[in-house]
Amino acid sequence: MFVEKYTIEDISKWMLNGAGKVKLPAIQRGFVWRVDQIENLWDSIFRGYPIGSFLLSETDGAYELFDGQQRATSIALGFYDPWEEHQGLERVGNAKSLPTVWVDLEPFDKKGRFSGPMAASVCSGC
Repeated sequence: MFVEKYTIEDISKWMLNGAGKVKLPAIQRGFVWRVDQIENLWDSIFRGYPIGSFLLSETDGAYELFDGQQRATSIALGFYDPWEEHQGLERVGNAKSLPTVWVDLEPFDKKGRFSGPMAASVCSGC
């Protein structure tokens, strides 16, 4: 068994780059997480809580994602720009039906005062 560490941005690229090294096997269902599940995952990430592991299988120089597709897609949604066209999320469902995640990574105002914790808001049907 071999364990590798990935950043959140690395994981997002699995889903956003259609030609990436991580593929979804045909047995994977589409994206089904509710808005509150996406928000809870991002809240865990911001707080530094564990979010579970991902199960990948190496096949012909690429990897297939067997466990963690809902989490990986939810992470990718935080990096997804709904105004860009070439993002690859059609692999997990109709990109127009996926919720939009707004991630506030800058919890300070323009004067450098703390204005609140990092937060993720999810808008379904935006």
